[in-house]
Amino acid sequence: MLEGTQVLWPQREDYHSLMAMRECNGTDTFCREKQNEPLDPDTCIFREENFHYWDHKHESPQQLIQSLGKDTRISAACDPSMGKGRGGDYSAIIIVAKDKRDGIHYVIAADIARRTPDQTIEKIIDYCRIYHIAKFAFEKNQFQQIMLDNLTRRAQQAGVQFHSRPINSQTNKQARIESLETLVTQGLIVFSRHHQILLEQLRQFPLAKYDDGPDALEMAIQAARYNPGRVLGFI
Repeated sequence: MLEGTQVLWPQREDYHSLMAMRECNGTDTFCREKQNEPLDPDTCIFREENFHYWDHKHESPQQLIQSLGKDTRISAACDPSMGKGRGGDYSAIIIVAKDKRDGIHYVIAADIARRTPDQTIEKIIDYCRIYHIAKFAFEKNQFQQIMLDNLTRRAQQAGVQFHSRPINSQTNKQARIESLETLVTQGLIVFSRHHQILLEQLRQFPLAKYDDGPDALEMAIQAARYNPGRVLGFI
């Protein structure tokens, strides 16, 4: 949980203390007082009180998938960065397990980090080794098509099954992400509390500097909802 965290003054307030403060005082107050990022709750789309979580009941994604059984379909999406270093965009890989019986989408991986396209390819291949992913969604554009061709070739060389789904987005990205709000509020998208970057980007949307996680989440939900592929699970 502490991997990748950084605190300005750990001797005064360590990471655990700050997270406890955020839980007690609420995200809006924490962002205003500790991060100098005041948010207007009337402007933000996703409300913290509307989030639903699965990790209070299941200790790991493996346990969750096993509990869902044969009615599980796993889909994923990637919003890759251009690899511009520490100040660049994040590369977001989101994996969801859909329960076909009730249509609930469980976010089992939300891997959001700054990395090069090559590092992103390696990370996706690693996930494909772990999960039987029915479809991996990428937005259809020139840069991602080049990356996707390279990813497909390297997955074949590694003997890893990789099934891509190109998505040609016709609507505005903000509108696509906003469309998730109803699913989140109704509990049809369920999260893990460990995915702090994704949750933070959703809470601050559309005011956040980065929206790579919500963008990849929307594509993963598209792949899960409209993909008639096989029912697959965890190895």
